[in-house]
Amino acid sequence: MSLTDKQIKAKLDKINTKIGTLLIERENVKANICSHNKVEMTACSNSGNYDPHADSYWYEFHCQVCEKFWTEDQTQYLDRQRKEKFAWEKAREIVKKSRP
Repeated sequence: MSLTDKQIKAKLDKINTKIGTLLIERENVKANICSHNKVEMTACSNSGNYDPHADSYWYEFHCQVCEKFWTEDQTQYLDRQRKEKFAWEKAREIVKKSRP
């Protein structure tokens, strides 16, 4: 089967369009459908620099289900965790007070 350059280009364009659609669908599953309940978290750092202000600390996350990978600064992550814990504790106090 011999194809012209134009036919080959059209065939490849069609394949690339399908690949693009599937990649968008995959990212949608990662971002909006997976709850990331099975996540591997690794603490990482770049410390020991001459200037201690250049040291950095972060967490790397890898979802075992959808294979999403992301990083978060350790300080920001821990601050968010503290705020969420505080919010849950406040909610529990409200529920306790509202019960007879």
